[in-house]
Amino acid sequence: MKPKKSRKWLLVLLAILVLIAGLAVYATTRMGFFGAPDQWQNFLLIGTDTRADEADAGRSDTMIICSVNLGRGEVKLASLARDMWVDIAGEEYGENKLNAAHRYGGPQLLLDTLNEMLGLELEEYVSINFYGLIDIVDALGGVDVEISKSEAGVINKDVYNDFPHAQVTKVQGGVAHLNGVQALTFARTRRLDNDFGRTQRQRRLLSALLAEVKKSSPGELYSFARTCMEHTSTNIGFDRMLELGGTLLRSGLDGFEELSLPSKGNYRNVTRKGSSAIAFDAEQVAEELRVFIYGE
Repeated sequence: MKPKKSRKWLLVLLAILVLIAGLAVYATTRMGFFGAPDQWQNFLLIGTDTRADEADAGRSDTMIICSVNLGRGEVKLASLARDMWVDIAGEEYGENKLNAAHRYGGPQLLLDTLNEMLGLELEEYVSINFYGLIDIVDALGGVDVEISKSEAGVINKDVYNDFPHAQVTKVQGGVAHLNGVQALTFARTRRLDNDFGRTQRQRRLLSALLAEVKKSSPGELYSFARTCMEHTSTNIGFDRMLELGGTLLRSGLDGFEELSLPSKGNYRNVTRKGSSAIAFDAEQVAEELRVFIYGE
Protein backbone atom coordinates (compact mmCIF):
# COMPACT_ATOMS: atom_id res chain seq x y z
CA MET A 1 0.00 0.00 0.00
CA LYS A 2 1.52 3.35 -1.08
CA PRO A 3 1.51 6.22 1.40
CA LYS A 4 -0.65 9.20 0.68
CA LYS A 5 1.10 12.10 -1.02
CA SER A 6 0.43 14.47 1.88
CA ARG A 7 2.01 12.05 4.35
CA LYS A 8 5.03 11.62 2.11
CA TRP A 9 5.61 15.38 1.94
CA LEU A 10 4.99 15.64 5.65
CA LEU A 11 7.73 13.13 6.40
CA VAL A 12 10.09 14.96 4.08
CA LEU A 13 9.46 18.27 5.83
CA LEU A 14 9.60 16.69 9.26
CA ALA A 15 12.87 15.11 8.34
CA ILE A 16 14.57 18.05 6.67
CA LEU A 17 14.03 20.90 9.10
CA VAL A 18 16.36 19.56 11.80
CA LEU A 19 19.45 20.77 11.94
CA ILE A 20 22.43 19.36 12.50
CA ALA A 21 25.03 19.25 12.97
CA GLY A 22 22.61 18.26 11.40
CA LEU A 23 19.59 17.44 11.49
CA ALA A 24 16.57 17.11 9.54
CA VAL A 25 13.05 17.99 10.44
CA TYR A 26 10.35 19.30 12.52
CA ALA A 27 8.35 19.82 15.56
CA THR A 28 6.32 22.43 17.30
CA THR A 29 4.70 23.70 20.43
CA ARG A 30 1.45 25.18 21.47
CA MET A 31 2.98 28.18 23.04
CA GLY A 32 2.57 31.35 24.98
CA PHE A 33 6.02 32.91 24.98
CA PHE A 34 5.88 36.38 26.57
CA GLY A 35 2.23 36.68 25.49
CA ALA A 36 3.32 36.07 21.89
CA PRO A 37 0.90 36.11 18.94
CA ASP A 38 -0.71 32.72 18.36
CA GLN A 39 0.43 32.52 14.72
CA TRP A 40 4.06 31.97 15.72
CA GLN A 41 4.88 28.38 16.56
CA ASN A 42 8.22 27.55 18.20
CA PHE A 43 9.88 24.18 18.52
CA LEU A 44 13.30 22.73 19.26
CA LEU A 45 15.60 21.04 16.76
CA ILE A 46 18.27 18.85 18.37
CA GLY A 47 21.37 17.18 16.95
CA THR A 48 23.08 14.77 19.35
CA ASP A 49 26.64 13.46 19.52
CA THR A 50 25.65 9.88 20.23
CA ARG A 51 27.19 7.18 18.08
CA ALA A 52 24.32 4.81 18.87
CA ASP A 53 21.18 4.62 16.77
CA GLU A 54 19.28 6.62 19.35
CA ALA A 55 18.50 10.28 18.84
CA ASP A 56 17.55 10.80 22.50
CA ALA A 57 20.96 9.83 23.92
CA GLY A 58 24.20 11.74 24.36
CA ARG A 59 24.93 15.45 24.55
CA SER A 60 23.01 17.87 22.36
CA ASP A 61 25.70 19.14 20.00
CA THR A 62 23.21 21.25 18.04
CA MET A 63 20.24 23.15 19.46
CA ILE A 64 18.08 25.38 17.27
CA ILE A 65 14.83 27.09 18.19
CA CYS A 66 12.78 27.05 14.98
CA SER A 67 9.93 29.56 14.71
CA VAL A 68 7.24 29.26 12.05
CA ASN A 69 4.63 31.93 11.32
CA LEU A 70 1.61 30.05 10.00
CA GLY A 71 0.00 33.17 8.57
CA ARG A 72 3.02 34.63 6.79
CA GLY A 73 4.79 31.41 5.86
CA GLU A 74 7.98 32.65 7.54
CA VAL A 75 10.70 30.57 9.21
CA LYS A 76 13.34 31.77 11.69
CA LEU A 77 16.21 29.75 13.16
CA ALA A 78 17.96 30.71 16.42
CA SER A 79 21.05 28.63 17.24
CA LEU A 80 22.13 28.20 20.85
CA ALA A 81 25.82 27.73 21.72
CA ARG A 82 26.30 24.34 23.34
CA ASP A 83 28.89 25.69 25.84
CA MET A 84 26.56 28.23 27.45
CA TRP A 85 26.99 27.89 31.24
CA VAL A 86 23.54 27.38 32.75
CA ASP A 87 21.59 26.04 35.69
CA ILE A 88 20.30 22.64 34.60
CA ALA A 89 16.61 22.28 35.49
CA GLY A 90 15.89 20.27 38.62
CA GLU A 91 17.68 20.22 41.97
CA GLU A 92 20.13 17.38 41.36
CA TYR A 93 22.19 18.64 38.42
CA GLY A 94 23.41 22.13 39.33
CA GLU A 95 25.42 24.24 36.87
CA ASN A 96 26.88 22.86 33.67
CA LYS A 97 27.10 23.45 29.93
CA LEU A 98 23.77 23.64 28.16
CA ASN A 99 24.42 20.50 26.12
CA ALA A 100 24.85 18.44 29.29
CA ALA A 101 21.11 18.72 30.00
CA HIS A 102 20.36 16.32 27.15
CA ARG A 103 22.92 13.80 28.41
CA TYR A 104 21.44 13.85 31.92
CA GLY A 105 17.76 13.75 31.03
CA GLY A 106 17.22 13.60 27.28
CA PRO A 107 15.07 16.07 25.31
CA GLN A 108 12.68 16.75 28.19
CA LEU A 109 15.37 18.00 30.58
CA LEU A 110 16.82 20.14 27.79
CA LEU A 111 13.38 21.63 27.12
CA ASP A 112 12.89 22.28 30.84
CA THR A 113 16.29 23.96 31.11
CA LEU A 114 15.64 26.25 28.13
CA ASN A 115 12.18 27.13 29.41
CA GLU A 116 13.53 28.11 32.82
CA MET A 117 16.51 29.97 31.37
CA LEU A 118 14.73 31.94 28.66
CA GLY A 119 11.12 32.13 29.82
CA LEU A 120 9.96 29.83 27.04
CA GLU A 121 7.13 27.34 26.91
CA LEU A 122 8.67 24.86 24.51
CA GLU A 123 6.99 21.47 24.64
CA GLU A 124 7.94 19.62 21.47
CA TYR A 125 11.12 18.72 19.66
CA VAL A 126 12.72 16.74 16.88
CA SER A 127 16.07 15.05 17.49
CA ILE A 128 18.56 13.31 15.21
CA ASN A 129 21.93 11.69 15.90
CA PHE A 130 25.11 12.21 13.89
CA TYR A 131 25.04 8.86 12.15
CA GLY A 132 21.53 9.72 11.05
CA LEU A 133 22.84 12.87 9.36
CA ILE A 134 25.29 10.80 7.33
CA ASP A 135 22.55 8.49 6.05
CA ILE A 136 20.19 11.40 5.35
CA VAL A 137 22.72 13.26 3.21
CA ASP A 138 23.66 10.08 1.37
CA ALA A 139 19.98 9.30 0.74
CA LEU A 140 19.83 12.55 -1.22
CA GLY A 141 22.93 11.61 -3.21
CA GLY A 142 24.99 14.26 -1.41
CA VAL A 143 24.51 17.97 -0.97
CA ASP A 144 26.02 21.08 -2.61
CA VAL A 145 27.43 23.58 -0.09
CA GLU A 146 29.39 26.80 -0.61
CA ILE A 147 32.59 26.40 1.42
CA SER A 148 35.78 28.38 1.92
CA LYS A 149 39.27 27.14 1.09
CA SER A 150 39.95 26.73 4.81
CA GLU A 151 36.75 24.72 5.34
CA ALA A 152 37.69 22.49 2.39
CA GLY A 153 41.09 21.81 3.99
CA VAL A 154 39.49 20.82 7.30
CA ILE A 155 37.00 18.51 5.59
CA ASN A 156 39.72 16.79 3.55
CA LYS A 157 41.86 16.18 6.63
CA ASP A 158 39.41 15.60 9.48
CA VAL A 159 37.02 13.27 7.65
CA TYR A 160 39.55 10.46 8.18
CA ASN A 161 39.78 11.03 11.95
CA ASP A 162 36.35 9.55 12.62
CA PHE A 163 36.02 7.61 9.36
CA PRO A 164 39.50 6.22 8.54
CA HIS A 165 38.16 3.98 5.78
CA ALA A 166 35.98 6.62 4.14
CA GLN A 167 36.09 6.72 0.35
CA VAL A 168 35.72 10.37 -0.51
CA THR A 169 36.80 12.80 -3.21
CA LYS A 170 38.79 15.79 -1.97
CA VAL A 171 36.89 19.06 -2.14
CA GLN A 172 38.01 22.62 -2.92
CA GLY A 173 36.74 26.05 -1.95
CA GLY A 174 33.58 27.14 -3.74
CA VAL A 175 30.47 25.05 -4.29
CA ALA A 176 31.44 21.55 -3.13
CA HIS A 177 29.42 18.36 -3.41
CA LEU A 178 29.61 16.66 0.01
CA ASN A 179 28.62 13.11 0.89
CA GLY A 180 27.35 12.14 4.33
CA VAL A 181 30.66 11.84 6.20
CA GLN A 182 31.97 15.05 4.62
CA ALA A 183 28.80 16.93 5.53
CA LEU A 184 29.07 15.73 9.13
CA THR A 185 32.72 16.77 9.30
CA PHE A 186 31.77 20.20 7.94
CA ALA A 187 28.95 20.60 10.45
CA ARG A 188 30.95 19.50 13.49
CA THR A 189 34.30 21.26 13.16
CA ARG A 190 35.34 24.09 15.44
CA ARG A 191 39.00 24.10 14.45
CA LEU A 192 38.58 27.10 12.17
CA ASP A 193 36.90 29.38 14.70
CA ASN A 194 34.55 28.57 17.57
CA ASP A 195 31.12 27.27 18.52
CA PHE A 196 29.43 30.24 16.84
CA GLY A 197 31.19 29.52 13.57
CA ARG A 198 30.07 25.92 13.82
CA THR A 199 26.41 26.79 14.34
CA GLN A 200 26.63 29.07 11.30
CA ARG A 201 27.96 26.15 9.24
CA GLN A 202 25.16 23.95 10.50
CA ARG A 203 22.56 26.45 9.32
CA ARG A 204 24.29 26.62 5.93
CA LEU A 205 24.09 22.85 5.70
CA LEU A 206 20.40 22.95 6.54
CA SER A 207 19.80 25.49 3.79
CA ALA A 208 21.68 23.28 1.33
CA LEU A 209 19.63 20.24 2.36
CA LEU A 210 16.41 22.14 1.78
CA ALA A 211 17.59 23.17 -1.68
CA GLU A 212 18.51 19.57 -2.49
CA VAL A 213 15.11 18.28 -1.39
CA LYS A 214 13.34 20.72 -3.70
CA LYS A 215 15.27 19.30 -6.68
CA SER A 216 14.46 15.67 -5.89
CA SER A 217 11.98 13.42 -7.68
CA PRO A 218 8.96 11.98 -5.81
CA GLY A 219 10.69 8.59 -5.57
CA GLU A 220 13.87 10.14 -4.17
CA LEU A 221 11.86 12.17 -1.68
CA TYR A 222 10.05 9.13 -0.36
CA SER A 223 13.30 7.19 0.08
CA PHE A 224 14.82 10.22 1.76
CA ALA A 225 11.86 10.58 4.12
CA ARG A 226 12.05 6.93 5.16
CA THR A 227 15.75 7.31 5.95
CA CYS A 228 15.08 10.45 7.99
CA MET A 229 12.39 8.83 10.07
CA GLU A 230 14.66 5.89 10.92
CA HIS A 231 17.06 8.28 12.67
CA THR A 232 14.60 10.82 14.05
CA SER A 233 12.94 11.01 17.45
CA THR A 234 10.03 13.39 18.08
CA ASN A 235 7.07 13.93 20.34
CA ILE A 236 5.19 16.04 17.80
CA GLY A 237 1.62 15.11 16.92
CA PHE A 238 0.57 14.16 13.39
CA ASP A 239 -2.12 16.86 13.09
CA ARG A 240 0.41 19.51 14.05
CA MET A 241 2.85 18.25 11.46
CA LEU A 242 0.17 18.51 8.81
CA GLU A 243 -0.53 22.11 9.78
CA LEU A 244 3.11 23.16 9.74
CA GLY A 245 3.98 21.05 6.72
CA GLY A 246 1.31 22.70 4.63
CA THR A 247 2.47 26.16 5.66
CA LEU A 248 6.10 25.47 4.79
CA LEU A 249 5.21 23.94 1.45
CA ARG A 250 3.19 27.02 0.53
CA SER A 251 6.02 29.30 1.63
CA GLY A 252 8.50 27.48 -0.60
CA LEU A 253 10.93 27.01 2.31
CA ASP A 254 12.97 30.00 1.15
CA GLY A 255 14.72 32.87 2.87
CA PHE A 256 14.53 31.99 6.55
CA GLU A 257 16.19 34.37 9.01
CA GLU A 258 19.04 33.26 11.27
CA LEU A 259 20.45 34.24 14.67
CA SER A 260 23.24 32.89 16.90
CA LEU A 261 22.87 33.19 20.66
CA PRO A 262 24.48 34.59 22.68
CA SER A 263 25.18 37.26 20.06
CA LYS A 264 28.58 38.85 19.43
CA GLY A 265 29.65 41.14 22.26
CA ASN A 266 27.13 39.70 24.71
CA TYR A 267 29.11 36.83 26.21
CA ARG A 268 32.46 36.02 27.84
CA ASN A 269 34.70 32.99 27.41
CA VAL A 270 35.34 31.54 30.87
CA THR A 271 36.65 28.39 32.54
CA ARG A 272 34.22 26.36 34.62
CA LYS A 273 35.06 23.04 36.29
CA GLY A 274 38.27 22.91 34.31
CA SER A 275 36.56 23.31 30.94
CA SER A 276 35.98 26.26 28.60
CA ALA A 277 32.46 27.66 28.75
CA ILE A 278 30.40 30.70 27.77
CA ALA A 279 29.10 33.13 30.39
CA PHE A 280 26.13 35.28 29.35
CA ASP A 281 23.20 37.35 30.62
CA ALA A 282 20.10 35.15 30.38
CA GLU A 283 17.69 38.10 30.49
CA GLN A 284 19.51 39.82 27.64
CA VAL A 285 19.51 36.63 25.54
CA ALA A 286 15.81 36.08 26.22
CA GLU A 287 14.99 39.63 25.12
CA GLU A 288 17.11 39.35 21.98
CA LEU A 289 15.37 36.10 21.07
CA ARG A 290 11.95 37.66 21.62
CA VAL A 291 12.76 40.62 19.36
CA PHE A 292 14.24 38.31 16.71
CA ILE A 293 11.10 36.21 16.52
CA TYR A 294 8.37 38.80 17.01
CA GLY A 295 10.06 42.03 15.95
CA GLU A 296 8.83 43.88 19.00
